[in-house]
Amino acid sequence: MPYRLLGPHLRPATVRGFILWLFGVAYIILGGIGYIGTDVPEPTRHYLAFALRHAPATFWGWVFVGVGLFACATAYRHLDQDRWGYTAASSWAAAWGMVYVCGWLFYDASPRAIGGSVLWFLFAAVLTTCARLPKVTYDDLAYDQSGRSQ
Repeated sequence: MPYRLLGPHLRPATVRGFILWLFGVAYIILGGIGYIGTDVPEPTRHYLAFALRHAPATFWGWVFVGVGLFACATAYRHLDQDRWGYTAASSWAAAWGMVYVCGWLFYDASPRAIGGSVLWFLFAAVLTTCARLPKVTYDDLAYDQSGRSQ
């Protein structure tokens, strides 16, 4: 089974935690590669004009990394304690979607900014939906075809 490769202590305790961990890693990659240490391309600079007016892109990249690390850390929590990671990740996705909307409304960014905002709002919606998944452990998934536990 592929989920057993990481061992019981190196992987989140539940499937819901693993999903949150994946989203946390995506935030770290998006923030780390997209905004830290690189120049933001000109069209994206117009979309993000609202955020870039208040802080440089490197700052926002570190916010992405911070939210991603928090989501990854809370993915390992048991019971219902991962809700804080889901709340942080979905709230940040919705807020970043609003940055794109503000760029379009107030800073004359092209209407393509709406497409970026829709993607971030969908990201937030998927996170919110995943937060409502029941807690299923990996042992609950480990059944063979006859219905017996492996």
